[in-house]
Amino acid sequence: MISAMPTVIKTIIPSQCQLGEGPLYCDEGSCVMWVDIKKPSLHSYHLDTQQWHTIALAEQICWLLPSARYGFIAGFRNALYQLEPSTGKRTLLKQLEIADHVRLNDAIIGPQGAPLFGTMDDNEQLPCGQLLQLNDDLTLSVLDTGYTVSNGPALSTDHRMLFSTDSAARTIYCFDVDACGALSNKRLFTRFTQSMGYPDGMCVDSDDNLWVAAFQGGGVYCFGKDGRQREFISLPAWQITSVAFVGTHRDTLVVTSARVGLDEASHKQFPHNGDTFLLDVGRTGPRLPVGR
Repeated sequence: MISAMPTVIKTIIPSQCQLGEGPLYCDEGSCVMWVDIKKPSLHSYHLDTQQWHTIALAEQICWLLPSARYGFIAGFRNALYQLEPSTGKRTLLKQLEIADHVRLNDAIIGPQGAPLFGTMDDNEQLPCGQLLQLNDDLTLSVLDTGYTVSNGPALSTDHRMLFSTDSAARTIYCFDVDACGALSNKRLFTRFTQSMGYPDGMCVDSDDNLWVAAFQGGGVYCFGKDGRQREFISLPAWQITSVAFVGTHRDTLVVTSARVGLDEASHKQFPHNGDTFLLDVGRTGPRLPVGR
């Protein structure tokens, strides 16, 4: 059954990101963090104190992931760094050999504790993007290819299924994941219609429903295990970019959005484009692993 949920907004953080992305939660300090790719910066919001901080960065940051070895690993436009979130200080880990028009985009900790991340054509024209895994020795393994905009990798709660999106194709795929973390059996999970916008960042809840940000779709979709739409949450922003369950009990859905590419009339119609939302959707999410 498809339902449109009433507005369930708890908090709107006036982040006004050009391209907000990659929300994640840290138990220490009860802190939600996310990045602004196009206005390079790292945002943090402490749920307990409701304090919001922003650190400007020298170049585009695409994602941030927790790591037992490095503290945090950050994916910048074409390189991986160890990053100190409180200061923005970074140490180069690996320079990627990719074309000038290709950049990193979106990431998760994979089933074996290794970061998984996508690349994309920054002009959103060519299917040159890949899904990559960062190994312990800082080499890269190619897991999948042919993406124009590789986005939103997400794992099922048992880590036996991986979801991966090609946003430009409006398509979400799923893979089987074996005990060694290898992917197989790539298949269609669901495809957005034009009226739904473009599938962007994703996460699962504790019941393995898939929550998907709808870029140029004005909200967040929830799909059941069968790939059928179950819910839609309308939000006062047109370009919704990513989602994550946060909080001590993982009972709050944080949603990022973007202002990039919109004209003045669109900004007036959707003044919260670029803001970050904390929602009560009546669901909880799993605790996500810390990377190796």
